[in-house]
Amino acid sequence: ERSQRTKPLTVADVPSLALLPMTLRQELSCAIFSRTFLSHTIFYVWACLEDAIVEDVSSRAIELEACSRADDIFIPLQEAKKVFNLRVGTLSYKRMVFTSDQAVSRGQSLRSGGISFSETNESLQNWDPSGEAKLLPRAWISMVALWCKWSYLGSCQASEDCELVALNVTGILEVLERYPALFKINRCYATCFCQLMSDPEHSKECDLDILPAQVMMAADADDRFGISCVVVDSFMASSSVVIDQYVSHRRDKIKPSSREILVEELDQGKCVVSLGVDGQLLRSVLISVLCIQRESGDVLTKLATTKGSKWVAECVLPASKLREQENFRQAAERLLAKDLPDLNGTLDWDTPEIEQSITQSGTTGIRTTYMKSKFQINFFSCGEDSADVSGVLVNNMASMNRPRVMVSKSMSSQPAAPQFNFSKLKIIEVTKNPDKPELFAWLPLSLVTNKTPILIEELQAYLDLGSEALAHQISQSAELRLSSASKMLDSDETSEGPQTSIGVHNIDTQDVLGANVVTVRF
Repeated sequence: ERSQRTKPLTVADVPSLALLPMTLRQELSCAIFSRTFLSHTIFYVWACLEDAIVEDVSSRAIELEACSRADDIFIPLQEAKKVFNLRVGTLSYKRMVFTSDQAVSRGQSLRSGGISFSETNESLQNWDPSGEAKLLPRAWISMVALWCKWSYLGSCQASEDCELVALNVTGILEVLERYPALFKINRCYATCFCQLMSDPEHSKECDLDILPAQVMMAADADDRFGISCVVVDSFMASSSVVIDQYVSHRRDKIKPSSREILVEELDQGKCVVSLGVDGQLLRSVLISVLCIQRESGDVLTKLATTKGSKWVAECVLPASKLREQENFRQAAERLLAKDLPDLNGTLDWDTPEIEQSITQSGTTGIRTTYMKSKFQINFFSCGEDSADVSGVLVNNMASMNRPRVMVSKSMSSQPAAPQFNFSKLKIIEVTKNPDKPELFAWLPLSLVTNKTPILIEELQAYLDLGSEALAHQISQSAELRLSSASKMLDSDETSEGPQTSIGVHNIDTQDVLGANVVTVRF
């Protein structure tokens, strides 16, 4: 059966094309490969800065490859020499080389559910609970080959007849020698890419690709700002039409007012801007969320924050946007150390779950993806906090200490929802940031995840009282706050990754990356 299959026709199957004049061959290669080449953010930035590089790479370093079902694209420990983009068909990938510590981490990842995406996600890597990824058309594979010397840690196989655009790394490096202006950007991107590979959050993506937004977020503020601005400016109506001649789809231009808002957000480090899979602008916001759960099942919840001189009810899990040169884990650790109450005990970190959702920005009109990494942390208290009582669900008759809240007519016709007696909470006021004190308490997880507008109204009414009872609760809880630093116990010690020395040239990540000692090419 296998011998009877016919593979799709490629350029190599038509030797007469070699007889065409060089100029005509360059134009043909550019017409075939330019759109695929420009679909990746870093290649798109190259083209924005150096017009001629598209023709050079297309004619000197790109070819079309075809494979039949069950053909291997690469196997474990094979040296990576090409970058691939899947044009037609589907591929399956599974990591097969692990250290002993990574095997433990992998088991935790499968138990915690791994990664979940919405239907409109920007990722073309769909991971199932067994740890195998299904790669869809337009997915980039083996990007690591461009940034460092690498031996694959897994196997990639065709699930059906496929067509791939293959970029020869040696050819690309020869082309880049003619464009020294790109060296700084490439060095930055290569260093950040290899740094993320040493993080267990991205270890299973090493052989594939790490989302450009995440790579850019790991860069310092100036480099991140510079790369994003190149992408943003290329979508201005007054920008050069060089990119437009290479892509067949219509690019949605942005107005000067939208650019101004985007640049301000980029300058403040609130987001990064890259290309989406559809070739349009994509604004990305990365967030770390902490779900710290103690033995009773209650979770540490941010009850309120200040706005001016007033407490504003929130009732949410603690979260923070990623800052300059941070990954999800580092942002979570910063949040724990600088924004949350001091906890005396052990913290058992589980592998994070990543959720991605896409919306339209109300201020700029640009599509925005919110990527949240939710860390499940089990807290085992060593102090008096273990005896805390976290409030109970009570009915309206029993909640004598609860302030009455006026309910609108539209709400009054609905069945009465269970109410929460906030007076029973031990509330902790955190003033690590003097300009923005916050209130925390332990609440049932179901109450936080399924909170209703009525609950927020009641909490806000309770905060607005400004009563002595609230002040007494905060004072009483403050006495129970523990001064000793948190002791972190990670069941998978590799979840922090090895202590790597990140520089321009060498990155030793052997513990996390199997047999690979990464040497950045740029």
